[in-house]
Amino acid sequence: MPETTETRARRRKRDAPPSPELSPVLAALVAAFQHVTIGMAVGAPDGRLVDVNPAFSRMLRCDRIDSLDQEASFMAVVHPGDRGVHSTQWRRLATGETDSYQRENRYDCKDGSVLWGRITVSALRDDDGQFAGALAQIQDITAQKMAEAVAYENEARLTALVGQLPVALYRLEPGAFGVFHDVSPLFEHLTGFARGDLPASFDEFLELVHPEDRAAVRDVDERTGRTGEPAQIQYRIRGGDGEWHWIDNRTVLMRDEEGKPVAWHGAWLDVSAQVRLEASLRESETRFRRAFEDAAIGMSLGTPDDVCLDVNPAYCRIVGRSREALIERTFAEITHPDDVDAYQRQHARLYAGEVDAYEIEKRYARPDGTIVSGLLTVSAVRDDTGAHLYDIGQLQDITAQKTAQAALRENETRLRELVDHLPAALYRQDAPADGSATYVNPTFAALLGLDPADLPLGFPAFFDRIHPDDREFVKLAADAAERTGEPLDIEYRLQSQNGTWTWVHDRSVLERDDRGQPRTWTGILLDISERKRLEASLRESEAQLRILVEQLPVALYGIEPAPSHRLSYVSPQFGKLTGMSPADVDRGVPALYERIHPDDVGAVRAADLRSDETKLWPQIEYRVRNANGNWVWLLDRAVLARDEHGAPVAWHGVLLDISEQKLLEGSLRESEAHFRSIFEGAGIGMAVTSLESEIITANPALGRFLGYTPDELVDVHIADITFSDDLDAQDALRQRLHQGEIDAYQIEKRYRRKDGEIVWGLLNVTVVQNEHGTVTAAIGQVQDITARKTAEAALRDSEARFHSIFEGAGIGMALSAPEGTLLVANPALEKLLGYAPGGLEGLRVEDFSYAEDLEKQAEYLQRMRTGDLDAYQFEKRFVRKDGGIVWGLLNATAVKDERGAVTAVIGQVQDITARKEAALATENAFVAQQAAIAELERLNQSKSRFLSTISHEFRTPLTAIIGYSELLKDNRNDPALVAEDAAVIHREASRLNRMVDDVLLIDRGDAGHLSLRQEAVDVNALARDVVATVRPLTGGHQIALDLDAALPAVVGDRDRLAQALTNLVSNAVKYSPGGGTIAVVTRRHGEDMHLSVRDEGIGIAASNLPRIFERFERVETGIAGRIAGTGLGLSVAQEIAHGHGGRLWAESRLDCGSTFSIALPLTPRPPANTPPAPAPAPRRR
Repeated sequence: MPETTETRARRRKRDAPPSPELSPVLAALVAAFQHVTIGMAVGAPDGRLVDVNPAFSRMLRCDRIDSLDQEASFMAVVHPGDRGVHSTQWRRLATGETDSYQRENRYDCKDGSVLWGRITVSALRDDDGQFAGALAQIQDITAQKMAEAVAYENEARLTALVGQLPVALYRLEPGAFGVFHDVSPLFEHLTGFARGDLPASFDEFLELVHPEDRAAVRDVDERTGRTGEPAQIQYRIRGGDGEWHWIDNRTVLMRDEEGKPVAWHGAWLDVSAQVRLEASLRESETRFRRAFEDAAIGMSLGTPDDVCLDVNPAYCRIVGRSREALIERTFAEITHPDDVDAYQRQHARLYAGEVDAYEIEKRYARPDGTIVSGLLTVSAVRDDTGAHLYDIGQLQDITAQKTAQAALRENETRLRELVDHLPAALYRQDAPADGSATYVNPTFAALLGLDPADLPLGFPAFFDRIHPDDREFVKLAADAAERTGEPLDIEYRLQSQNGTWTWVHDRSVLERDDRGQPRTWTGILLDISERKRLEASLRESEAQLRILVEQLPVALYGIEPAPSHRLSYVSPQFGKLTGMSPADVDRGVPALYERIHPDDVGAVRAADLRSDETKLWPQIEYRVRNANGNWVWLLDRAVLARDEHGAPVAWHGVLLDISEQKLLEGSLRESEAHFRSIFEGAGIGMAVTSLESEIITANPALGRFLGYTPDELVDVHIADITFSDDLDAQDALRQRLHQGEIDAYQIEKRYRRKDGEIVWGLLNVTVVQNEHGTVTAAIGQVQDITARKTAEAALRDSEARFHSIFEGAGIGMALSAPEGTLLVANPALEKLLGYAPGGLEGLRVEDFSYAEDLEKQAEYLQRMRTGDLDAYQFEKRFVRKDGGIVWGLLNATAVKDERGAVTAVIGQVQDITARKEAALATENAFVAQQAAIAELERLNQSKSRFLSTISHEFRTPLTAIIGYSELLKDNRNDPALVAEDAAVIHREASRLNRMVDDVLLIDRGDAGHLSLRQEAVDVNALARDVVATVRPLTGGHQIALDLDAALPAVVGDRDRLAQALTNLVSNAVKYSPGGGTIAVVTRRHGEDMHLSVRDEGIGIAASNLPRIFERFERVETGIAGRIAGTGLGLSVAQEIAHGHGGRLWAESRLDCGSTFSIALPLTPRPPANTPPAPAPAPRRR
C-alpha cells in the first residue's frame, strides 16, 4: 500500500535523531508565524529548516512534512545556479558581519517548475547575542519576472518595426537643440554614427552639414526652438560613406496632455535622386539653349499663328536683321512677296495638324535690298493631347555653297562638340618621354574637379591623383599593356580637386608608328562610383538579412520523412529551447525523444506514428528539458513539403516557447503609446483604412500633405481625396489586395488637397490581418513626390525639343535592315541622291553605291551582322538617280536587341564632294574618335547589362524576403505561418548570399585580389558535403556519388572549391528540368585530379560551348532561355579553378546532357592566370 502522509510523518519521527531543543527565540517565532499569509521559514544556525508556514509550502508545491525533511535546508530549495552567493550571505549572517540580507533567487518546486522569489533573511540572536538561527520571508515575484521578459521582447519587436521604415527617424530632447534620445537604424546607416556615438551638441551635429547649408540649418533650428512650430528644410549631410547626401528634414514637437514639450520627433528622407533629376533638367535646358544659340544654321521659335518668339544669331545673319527687329513680327513679313502664298499654305497645313513638319525653299528680302534664298524646315511641337504649342524652324542659306575649307572647319567644330559632350572622360597621351597628355575633353576636367585652364594634365600630375593603394597595381597593368600592345582595361580610384575619391574604369588602346614603336594612347575613363556603392550596399543588405534570420524568436527545424527522421536543419534557437547539442542534432529525432518529459513521450510518439500514415502533423504541446536543465513547454507545429510530383520531401516545423504568460496590460499600453508616438511623429503621411476604403486614423504628416487636420480625415473615403483619373488603377490594386492575390502594392497617384490643389504622392499599402489570416484593414504610407513629378514633366518637354532639332538635321540619315535594304531615309539624303520623297525606301545599298566601293562596304556590313563591329565609318562614292557621282562620309551604327543581335543599321551621310581633298587630312583623327565612341557604347551596354541582370536577380530574393518579413510581423501569433515565412526568408537569403559571393569573387579576381587559403582538402569529403547541402533543394533529381577512394588530398581553398562545385551541381539541377540522375565523379589522371558533374539534361549546342564561361553569357534559346540566373556561375567556377592552377571545361551534346570537369594539380603549381613579374613604372596612365 502507498505510504500516507500520516504514516510517513510517524516513520520520520521514529527514525530521526533526537531534535535539539529549540531556543526560546525560535520556539516563540515558530508558534507566531503559522498564520502569516506570506511565505516564511525559520532556520537553525546550521542552515537546517526548523519550520515553515503553509504559505511557504504552497509556494514550493509541497506539503509541510516534505519541507521539514531531515535533509532539508535553506540551500536545498534554492536553484543550483543561485546557491553560491546565498551560502556566502548566510555565513556573513552567522559570523555577525551583517544582520540581514535580501536577494532575488530561483527556487525548484516539487513539481519540477521553477519560481522566482524575493527573500529577506534576518538573524535571530539569543539574550547573549549569539546566533540562534534566522527568519526568512519569501515573496513570489515570478509574474513580475515574466512581465519583464515579455516587455523586453515587445521592445525588440518594436525596434524591428522601426528599422523597416523607409525613412531615418530620430527623437530629440526638447530645447533649442537637445541631444539625440533615440534614432532608427536607417539614421545610423545614413550618418555613420552608432547609437552610442551620436552627436552630443548642436555644433557637433553641424560638422555633418555641408558648409554652404549650415547657416540655413541654424536659422531653422533657432526658429523652431523659439516657436515650437513644425519645420521642414532640405540640406546636405556627409554620410557614413563619406559622400554628400541631400536630405529632406521634417520635425514636429510632441507635447504631453498638459501641452508641455516632450520631445522633437523628426524624419530624414534621402532626396539625392530628386536633386540629381533637377540638375539633369537644368543641364538639358542648357544643352538645348547652347545647341540653339550655337547652331551653324538659322533656327527660330514661332507661335502657331506665325509670330516670331526667338531666333539664333545664324538666322539673323541670313536674313540680315537683328533679333530685336524680328521678335513679335510674323515670318511672312520678311518673306519675298512672290513666296508668301506658298509659305502660308504650308504653314496652314501644319497648324491644322495635317502634317507635323514641312520643308520649303523661299526667298527673303533683306533690309539692304539683297535677296537671299533659304531652305526652311519647320516642325510643330505638340503636347500629350496633340495641341499645337509652338514651331521650331531651321533655315539654311543656300545662296552659295561654302568653300571646302569652310566646310572642313565646320565639320571639325561639330566633331569637337560631339566629343566634348560625351558623358565620359576622353584623353590622348604620348607613349614615350614623360607621357604628357595631348588632349582631354571637358568631362575629363569635371571628373577631376579641375578648371579647363589647368588642362591638359601631364602624366606625373595625373599619377599623383591615383589612390596610394592602387598605384602599384596601375603601374603593373600599364606596363604590361605597353609591352604586349593589348588594350588597358583596369579599375582604380582617382582623387578629385575637392579631395573626394572617385572609382573609374580606364580602357585605352595603344597606337604604333610605321616602325611598330609606341606612339599614342587613346583612352576613356568611366565613373563607376555608383556601381561600387551598389556592391557595398548589397554586401551590407546580405549581412543584415543573415542577422534577421538568426535572431527570429522561434526555433525552426526540418526533418526528413520516415524512415530516416534525420534533422536536416535547425535554427540557432532550437538548441537553446531543446538543450540539444550539435552531436544530438546529428543523431536526429531519437535524441529529441530523450529530452522530452517522460509523461509526454507517449503522446509525442503516437502523434509521430499517425503523421507517418496521414501525412499530417497535429499541433501538439509537450515539455522538453532545455539547455539550462529546466523543463519548458513547447508548441510544435509542422507541415509536410512535397516535390512537384507530390512525393514527401521534408517536414518543416516551428517550436514556440509557451511557458510564459500573456503580456501584462501595462506593457501593452506602453507599447501602444510608443507605436502611437512613432505614427504621429513620422515625417511621411500614414493612415489606416477600412475594407471600404474609409480612413480610420491618419497622422499629422498626412494632414499637412492634404491640407486637413487628422480629425477631419477620419471617415473620409479615399475616392474623395484622389484625382479622378487615378481611381481605376488604385481600385484594381485594392481589390487584388483584399482578395489575397498580393500582400502589398505601390502606386504613384495624384491627390486633391482641401484647397483644390493637385499634388503627387508615392503610396505604399500593406494589409493588416487577424489571427485567421483575414484582411481587416490596410496601412498606407504616402511620400510627397510633387516636386519630382514636376521636374520629370519639364525634362520630357526639354527632351522633346532637343529631339525635334535632331530630326530636322541638315545631313542625310537612313535606317536600313541588317542585309542593307533601306527602310526609311530623311529628306536631306533623298535630296543628296536626287530621289523623290520615299524613293529610296526598299532599295539596297548596292543600288546607289559606286561599284569600286561595294566590296569594302559589304565587308563592313557582314562584320556588323556577325557582331564583330558595332559601328563603322568610311568615305565612299554614291550614284545619284540621274547618274551623277557624289562623295559622302558614311557613319553607320548597329541597333541591337536585348540579346545583342543586330536588328537594324543607322547611317549618316555628309556631302563631302566639295571638300574631299581637304577631308583626307582629318580622316585618321575622325576614325580614331569613331572607335572611341563605339567603345563607349559597348562599355555602356556592358554596364547596363550588368546592372540590369544584377538588379533583377537580386531584387527577386530581396522582394521575397521583404514581403515575408512583413508577413512574419503580421503572422507572429500563427506559428504555422511564421514557419512558412521564416523558411522562405532563409531560402531566399541563402540564394542572395550565393549571388553576392559570386559577384565579389569576380570583382576580386578582376582586381587581382583573389586570395586562396592553402590547406589540405579531401575532395571526396568535400563532394559529399556539397551534395548533402544541395540534395534537399533538388526536387525530383537523384544525385549519385562515384568517388575514387584512393584519391589523395589536394592543396587549396576548401570553401572556394565547394563554391565552384556547388555552382556546377546547381547548374546541372537547373538545366535538367525533367529530373534524372546527376553524377559527381572524382578520378586521378596522372598528376591531376578530375572532379566532374554529369547530368542528363537539355545539353548545350556546339556553337554555344565557346562562350558559356564568359561573364553574363547565357544560352537564351529554347528551355534554357526561360531558366533564371545571373550568368556568373560558370565564370566563378572557372576563376576558382584557374586560381588553383587548374582548368574547367565542358563536354555536351544537345538533348543528351552535359559534363563539366575541373582539373586540379595534386602538386601545387602557380595559378593559371598568374600576372607577369613586376617591371619598371609605366610612363602613362
